[in-house]
Amino acid sequence: MGKNTELPTLDEFIARGPRQFPRNSFVTEPGFKSLYVRWGYHFIPGEEILICLDLASMEAEEPGKGTLKTLIAKLRREHPTVHIYVESVLSPLLPTGLLRLGFTEVVGSMPPCFFLRGDNARERG
Repeated sequence: MGKNTELPTLDEFIARGPRQFPRNSFVTEPGFKSLYVRWGYHFIPGEEILICLDLASMEAEEPGKGTLKTLIAKLRREHPTVHIYVESVLSPLLPTGLLRLGFTEVVGSMPPCFFLRGDNARERG
């Protein structure tokens, strides 16, 4: 997927919040050829039903160069209250990297999904 200037940036998508439509979109983000996001409602065992920023269909411009690590660091810094959910992880290397970044595997998810709780998170509206 090539760059499309009509797509919102990830920051624009987050700023709209989970109650605005559309709740899903491909977005532009430095370092990514493709990044699909959505506001999703997830039951996380040991938590409750949480509104999360779902990350899916991620394709880095340069795989293996820390693009996802950079993205997660940016999200933690600029949007610290947002819960992050990485769905349907099919890459055999990605789970280890997500665990290193502080994610936990969602029990019973298949294919595996991973969750990172926002700091002092409050539901956004």
